[in-house]
Amino acid sequence: MKLAGKRAVVTGAGSGLGAATARRCAENGAALVLAGRRRDALEAVAGAIRSKGATAVVCPADLAREGDVERLIATAASELGGIDILVNNAGVNGPFGTIDAVNWPDWRAAFEVNFFGAVNCCRLALPHLRKARRGKIVLISGGGATAPMPKITAYGAAKAALVRYAESLALEVADAIDVNCVAPGAMKTKMTTEYLEKGRGVLPAEFLARIEKLLADGGAPPERAADLVVYLASAESDGLSGKLISAVWDPWPFDAAARKALMASEAYTLRRVVPKD
Repeated sequence: MKLAGKRAVVTGAGSGLGAATARRCAENGAALVLAGRRRDALEAVAGAIRSKGATAVVCPADLAREGDVERLIATAASELGGIDILVNNAGVNGPFGTIDAVNWPDWRAAFEVNFFGAVNCCRLALPHLRKARRGKIVLISGGGATAPMPKITAYGAAKAALVRYAESLALEVADAIDVNCVAPGAMKTKMTTEYLEKGRGVLPAEFLARIEKLLADGGAPPERAADLVVYLASAESDGLSGKLISAVWDPWPFDAAARKALMASEAYTLRRVVPKD
């Protein structure tokens, strides 16, 4: 029960990684507010959580709408009595294609959800997180943050921006809040299947081949990334902040000595590679 007594907000909680994260947080003792665009999906996840005796409040919200984000944070603070943990998982692929050919409003809309929506959640939750014993923010970034994403540029650029934002925010709030990003690995989710359904003939053939193999193999289990979110949301990770951690490849959990060493290094951050490297 790593999160016993904690109050958490999870966005994008209606399916995939968001739903797995909500379940794991509840299993570890957290009371939850679940956000997403589909009430029916949220109610299904919340019902399963409540059936096991945990608290789950549903708050439908579109992170691209500032009013929805304001209502989400206000609901969480009111219903739970405060906020200790914010997990920003909501995301969309955005349009596929070259930047001069895609629908520009759709490109901007994807950035609104993937970046501005997440930042706005953090901004509005900060006063509540500062009141927590040690507030925790976990942002889901994904591989788009560390590798080029041709013809999926709204997603890739927003996720990279989110990681650098997390690094900067971590320094701003170091006295009270830990801020980290999670790369969950290639999972079999609705967003992944969308690459094949809408991206054929548009996205690079080698990329689509990797996705086909991923779906055939089953992909990384969302529960692995959800367990990393729980670790980063718990006291077990206190002091670890401003990092991008892979659920699949990195050797977490880190003991106190490892956390201290990581914080003294540039490991798990976005940095420029120079010739000497």
